[in-house]
Amino acid sequence: TTSGSGYTSFSTAQTGTTYTPQFATAGTYYVVCISDFAGDIETSNEVEIVVSTFTNSIAPVATQNLIENQTGTQLTVTETPTADSREWKYTTTSGSGYTSFSTAQTGMTYTPQFATAGTYYVVCESTLSGMTVTSNEVEIVVTVAPANTVTIAPTTTQNLLVSTAGTQITATENPTADSREWKSSTTSGSGYTSFSPTQTGITYTPNF
Repeated sequence: TTSGSGYTSFSTAQTGTTYTPQFATAGTYYVVCISDFAGDIETSNEVEIVVSTFTNSIAPVATQNLIENQTGTQLTVTETPTADSREWKYTTTSGSGYTSFSTAQTGMTYTPQFATAGTYYVVCESTLSGMTVTSNEVEIVVTVAPANTVTIAPTTTQNLLVSTAGTQITATENPTADSREWKSSTTSGSGYTSFSPTQTGITYTPNF
């Protein structure tokens, strides 16, 4: 690691006419070949080998709590240096068993979404010059989606005169719906038709 002196043998002695550099620790190395010509020892010129650490990490690291099929918070991988390729994977066992998504995720970002309840651990595997490193895990906890319900109240029968406004009725939704529409029928249980104009608010005041 010092240019011009201190040359040491590799753990497995390299004695061929070729050598392919590979070092497990980041740093600057100087490689030479020392040749023995019937007792005449000659040292070659040096070749400098600069070894950098290859790392990756994903963020944000906070556990995400989602319901089935809900889109989570986008995860982003940071690679030093930038990888040749990468793939996002997941497992249900922390620390092992990482598998590819049904559609391979190979971008710098991934947005969690799982169809089945359970605890998942997401990682990004980045590859540079044939070396693959695995990022930290992000835990994704997926719970069963609650049953969608809607009720309206008050439920008491309203007796009105023609063209007279009744008592406001309010819809209670769990969870809050993306949209809604109030309808009416002259037959209990079927034949519901839209009002004119369409009523789409969280409340409706009867007026016939």
